[in-house]
Amino acid sequence: MQKTNYQFAYHVSQIAKLMYLGQTSKIKSYAATIDEKMQEKLHPWLSYTLANAHIGYPRDQGFQLSDHEACTMGWQAYYQHDYLIAHAYFVQAIENQDWQKFALNSALGLAKVYTRTGHWLAARDWCLYYLSVARQQSYHFEVAKGYGALAEIFLRASYANEALACFQTAYHLMPLGQGQQSRQYNFMASALMRNKEALRAEVLLHTSRQISRNILEIDPENQEALASLCHSTMRFYYLNSLQFDGYEPAAINTADERLMARIDVNNALIAAPLGLLQVAKGIACLPQDMTKAASHFAQAMRQFTPALVTEYQWAERLNASCLAGAASVDNKALKELFSLQAIAPPTIDIVLDQTWQKVPLDNQGFLPLLNAKTPTQLADLWTLFFI
Repeated sequence: MQKTNYQFAYHVSQIAKLMYLGQTSKIKSYAATIDEKMQEKLHPWLSYTLANAHIGYPRDQGFQLSDHEACTMGWQAYYQHDYLIAHAYFVQAIENQDWQKFALNSALGLAKVYTRTGHWLAARDWCLYYLSVARQQSYHFEVAKGYGALAEIFLRASYANEALACFQTAYHLMPLGQGQQSRQYNFMASALMRNKEALRAEVLLHTSRQISRNILEIDPENQEALASLCHSTMRFYYLNSLQFDGYEPAAINTADERLMARIDVNNALIAAPLGLLQVAKGIACLPQDMTKAASHFAQAMRQFTPALVTEYQWAERLNASCLAGAASVDNKALKELFSLQAIAPPTIDIVLDQTWQKVPLDNQGFLPLLNAKTPTQLADLWTLFFI
């Protein structure tokens, strides 16, 4: 028994080290080397740590779950884009008496759900709570993740300077040897695009793409590198369309096309950048070729699927606006997100920086999707998304 406990602790420490370095793609490979009995013993903790890697969660909210289980289910639902179900699980997790054992994961989960549903004021408040708890417990990688999450909120709400400051903080807090450098360059490039600093954004995107290519030369099936390559490519399309009038989408070079063909279509995390890439191509065709634009928007809808509610609704409205203003767009899915009742985080004495609390935000961030009608008005809403 003592030997088993030692082995368990050793494996947990090795996996935690990979998490600390941001090298999550290596965790599954490491776990596969462990014997089956130990894998079974590690499974509850590992499924909690890597909730985004699991699918097939139960949808019944009626049974009792521990805070541990509810938080895990929340993350599984979130990564499958079931944000209302994820919210229900996270709320269930923090209703348990000892929920603060899992304060970091539950708080970040609520911040991310509120970000994706347009409840940006609530998202910011939960993110600041998450950051405060992470700093108290000296979880440095978690602090870096928190600043990245906070930056995304500001980016979507069009506070580019605040977003850039948070992205840069996250980048500098990443431990040496971490495995997410290309992603951080993509994120900072997004904020620079909003600030009309095109050259700086372009340099970061080129660097990000090269890092991804270098990884893929060694491991052509590395899905994290493929996702990052897709993210940087997608941002290039938006950057070029902002810089040049009458822009025609530049073809992805042949080598990158071959690499991106290896993307696992079952990976729910890749649906957003692939769909946003098609939207960018469609916007570039406006207003010269409405038929071609509509074709790209239809492809984007297939990539998003209705599960990615806001992205799908955006592409659907763009598509309808190109087809003689077809008015069959259904607002029900959006209104369900708008009606989500956000809850406030606990008060905490330690706040990392009061500056972030002063930024005016609201909880109806995606409301412009209901009001924009023309292709141009709809195209201008790209700033609502993580681009």
